[in-house]
Amino acid sequence: MMPRCVSLLLCFLGGLLIAPLTAAEPERLPLWNGAAPVGAPGSAETEAADAFVTVHLPAGTPAGTSTPAVVICPGGGYGGLVTGPEGHGIAAWLNAHGIAGIVLEYRLPAGRPFVPLADASRAIRTVRAKAAEWRIDPRKVGIIGFSAGGHLASTAATHFDTGDAQATDAIAKQSSRPDFAILVYPVVTMGGVGHSGSRTNLLGENPTPELLDLFSNEKQVTKQTPPTYLAHAVDDGPVPIANSRLFHEACKREGVISRLLELPSGGHGLDGYKGPNWDAWQSGVLAWLASLDLAPAAAAGPRRVLVWDEQQPAQKEAYDNFLGNAIAAHLEKQPGLAVRSVKLDDAEQGIGDPLLDNADVLVWWGHVRQAEVKPEAGRKIVERIRDRGLVLVALHSAHWATPFIEAMNERARADVHRAFADVAPEKLSIREVPAQHYKVPPRDGRLTPASDERRFPDGRVEVTLHLPNCCFPAYRTDGKPSVLEVLDRRHPLAAGLPGSFSLPRTEMYDEPFHVPKPDEVVVEERFEDGSWFRSVMVWNLGRGKVISIRPGHETFPIFHDATMLKLVENACRISAGE
Repeated sequence: MMPRCVSLLLCFLGGLLIAPLTAAEPERLPLWNGAAPVGAPGSAETEAADAFVTVHLPAGTPAGTSTPAVVICPGGGYGGLVTGPEGHGIAAWLNAHGIAGIVLEYRLPAGRPFVPLADASRAIRTVRAKAAEWRIDPRKVGIIGFSAGGHLASTAATHFDTGDAQATDAIAKQSSRPDFAILVYPVVTMGGVGHSGSRTNLLGENPTPELLDLFSNEKQVTKQTPPTYLAHAVDDGPVPIANSRLFHEACKREGVISRLLELPSGGHGLDGYKGPNWDAWQSGVLAWLASLDLAPAAAAGPRRVLVWDEQQPAQKEAYDNFLGNAIAAHLEKQPGLAVRSVKLDDAEQGIGDPLLDNADVLVWWGHVRQAEVKPEAGRKIVERIRDRGLVLVALHSAHWATPFIEAMNERARADVHRAFADVAPEKLSIREVPAQHYKVPPRDGRLTPASDERRFPDGRVEVTLHLPNCCFPAYRTDGKPSVLEVLDRRHPLAAGLPGSFSLPRTEMYDEPFHVPKPDEVVVEERFEDGSWFRSVMVWNLGRGKVISIRPGHETFPIFHDATMLKLVENACRISAGE
């Protein structure tokens, strides 16, 4: 577990008053002073060469305070270094958010696999040894890498040591374990889905099976691997997204904090280091670091939460001032959240552009008046989820809410396009069959979304996509008790929640839920009669997320329960990139 540090927000605000906002001139330093190691750790073999770091420190760091730092590993297939956009450009971005950026010019391996690792490890040790001089927090030293530089960063995150306490060199005494890792379209494996050029440049023409395994970093993940954020486009050709998925799955198996942002497009390099996909991983990283207390709090700012409620009169049976207002009143008391409560009968139904444009999270409660919000309004919300990183938190019967339906339609479309990514766009046609909403589907009916395909000899593929119904085959409103089981205690949604908890009265549903396969199932709800359903689910949608929290009923005081309120609070703190 990573050490957590006190927020730097006050320090940074104070620094703005007393320090000029002028960044220090970057300083380029040698790591080895001309005698650089060549072999595996412990080897005495050296060469007359050097690696370098360029130290970019953020402006306005007051005396007596410290900042996080990130060692930056540019890509280049282990045959070159892209030090511009994947090096100094990243340092400038980090500096703008109060984080030091240390650009590493590592030696190219030419078949000597331990050479880049030695340089990355030395860079991390150097940052820690120079922490006081550079005003860096030695407990917040991470590493970021792109493409082959992502392989180097993942190598540093899985092949590290605690330093040599007996060394006379102050740098060698330091640990080489990064406190966090950020891998952007990384090469991870030396296996079949890796990058052949990087593999040859690193390991040589005929590497042994042992060497292939040692530098297939998904096989080297342990419980000591630091928290890791990964970002990768699903259409990356040179370095398939399977690399990131392998590492992410390995982290999950070992209980390592890990987030994988699957970007809908952008290829390798994410559209040339610009545009919404490039912006998405950067904003996601900043929020993720802030959630782990690994970034200046000033980088994130308060989460802007818009709580929407149709405010039907039946809510008065359980809530003095309507359910949405009760939730908003709780959220307003929590630090780091800026909350506004709206309702269906407000101007523009409470979801006008000025309100949505100033929201990071939309919490939605609706029940009997769902259909009054038209599909075009739902699509407007989906655009903000997909393109701007809005997080939609759909509560209870919001599975039939217009924005939830439109979000699930959008996800179903994206899933189909991914399933047929091998078909040339000009040869693929997709016909959509709308679902019949506001009607419970039959238990023996076909689960939606579903797709049928026809392939033709000329390569054409016709797909019929049956859009999701967004409902379940049975429900009861007699207010029976339930038990909620948290499936993933490490998930941010589960922060501060017990492993299981009970609700004295809730509405009962039954699986299956007619929605696209979720990316994560965090909580299940179970009943005495043996029925159950996936109570809390998460879908990634472009830059944003959709979170479904299903227990509840407007006439049951579900959201007087402290645990349920904590669950909603956690959902409001989830960033798009997590």
